[in-house]
Amino acid sequence: MKTEDTNTPFKNGIYRDDRLVLASNPEYLTSLGHPFIMRFVYCRTGSVTIHYKGNDISLTSNEMMFLPQINEGGDLSIIIGEGYSGGAFACTGALVKQAFQFNTTMRNIGIYLHTHPVIHWQIDSDFSTTLRDLFIYAIKANEAIFKEEMVRSLFLFILYTIVSRIAEKADHAHEELLNRGEVLFMKFLGLLNQNYKSEREVAYYANKLHLSPKYLSAICKEQSGKSASIWINEAVIEEIRYQLLHSDLSVKEICVMMNFPNISFFGRYVKKHLGYSPQAYRKLANVGTGLNL
Repeated sequence: MKTEDTNTPFKNGIYRDDRLVLASNPEYLTSLGHPFIMRFVYCRTGSVTIHYKGNDISLTSNEMMFLPQINEGGDLSIIIGEGYSGGAFACTGALVKQAFQFNTTMRNIGIYLHTHPVIHWQIDSDFSTTLRDLFIYAIKANEAIFKEEMVRSLFLFILYTIVSRIAEKADHAHEELLNRGEVLFMKFLGLLNQNYKSEREVAYYANKLHLSPKYLSAICKEQSGKSASIWINEAVIEEIRYQLLHSDLSVKEICVMMNFPNISFFGRYVKKHLGYSPQAYRKLANVGTGLNL
């Protein structure tokens, strides 16, 4: 009896937008350069071999592998084995930032991946099926009005699941690799994630870490290229932006939620960082302008 080829709906299929790539043939990864920094190959059935920096890693049924960013001309080749079905996907740093901004977990993972650039693990059959369904939907839903948004939403569910698996490895493996600056920066991000809605002063976070504001900013600059004040402002304005675009809260209610002293100060802060008053920003978004949202 002929077995149904469950891979047929996306055979030779490729989905690509400016932040996400899905390919039923993993060999497509070898042609990707910057900015697709997170790359994964998975094998549902059969086998696939990844050659990376002189090493051959074989995947068989329900296995997945993370690959680091490969520079153009890098030592990477992928050989499809008999009976293979599965795929590969890659996303940009911008999509990762959107999903995990200000989350200290990603800092831990980044440090872990620096010393463990290739991760190979077993995935359960249910998750393997979820991956297959994402590929099928991405290739078949060509007429959907919000196709890109829907594909990304499905992908983010998968990315969160994968990152949680990597985090389990990272949490147990790399604390000893952190220097003092990295530890303090991670603690700062944790405090920021908990307090940015109410605290916008560098001095508050520095005091919690028993540091001077100047030293905390120097640590942030060294570890991330951005000062503590920039990190704080980015967290605050991203929350304000989200509330203006996606909530029914009034501007006054958002002002109170974000602990601004008065509506006038709040308005000046928003205009400085978004280029519009809160009311104008919300109105422009609602009428569907070319505003970069």
